[in-house]
Amino acid sequence: MLIQQRQDARKNRNFALSDSIRNQLQAVAVNLIDQPNGQTQWYRVVS
Repeated sequence: MLIQQRQDARKNRNFALSDSIRNQLQAVAVNLIDQPNGQTQWYRVVS
């Protein structure tokens, strides 16, 4: 899943890939919130 791939990219400090994945998810109405503890919360935007 893209969220796990993004977490792996962040862990490996590959921020360009991480940002690219975030943009892909936003394009399909999935927003991510990075928590201070390192976890990522996600939610689907319904309009």
